[in-house]
Amino acid sequence: MIMGKGTQDMNPVRGKTPEVSVGRLRQPASNGMTKYTMTEAAKILGVHRQTMINWIRRGWIKPKRDYKDWPVFTDECIKKIKEWRETLKD
Repeated sequence: MIMGKGTQDMNPVRGKTPEVSVGRLRQPASNGMTKYTMTEAAKILGVHRQTMINWIRRGWIKPKRDYKDWPVFTDECIKKIKEWRETLKD
């Protein structure tokens, strides 16, 4: 498809800043808690995303899953992980 001058106006995203959710997904979990992706949870916990993947593979953490079977973390999950990490430091 050849794009001429007039076709750029047909793209509704061009020239507009897309909405970005900063650190949180837009839809709350069924229990009203906010869901975080693995990357977002890793940033909150101060670890690398790959560290989270390793923890899941080893069975050290068990995140909830979304409809696509991707891991998602709630505020409660993150709190439990923080508590678990504190016990390792003692």
